[in-house]
Amino acid sequence: MTQKKTVILVEDHAVTRVGVKHVVNSSNDFEVVGEAEHASQIEPLLKDKNPDFMLLDLRVPGENVLNMVKDWKKSFPNLKVVTLT
Repeated sequence: MTQKKTVILVEDHAVTRVGVKHVVNSSNDFEVVGEAEHASQIEPLLKDKNPDFMLLDLRVPGENVLNMVKDWKKSFPNLKVVTLT
């Protein structure tokens, strides 16, 4: 069995976050290993979990996360970011 790709989910709406997490975790290929609902929670989560993917809501509270993606890609060059709107 191949190892699942790890995902962190960034979404401020709890109902949406639960639904997306359920869909991702239903896959044989992916697993949500962390969740954030505010921009300030993202970088510590990246450092702790070092995920393969980030599912990113562009409208989470806090800083403009789109501007932060370039910095994350420098620190985590293998991270793939998929945006949700």
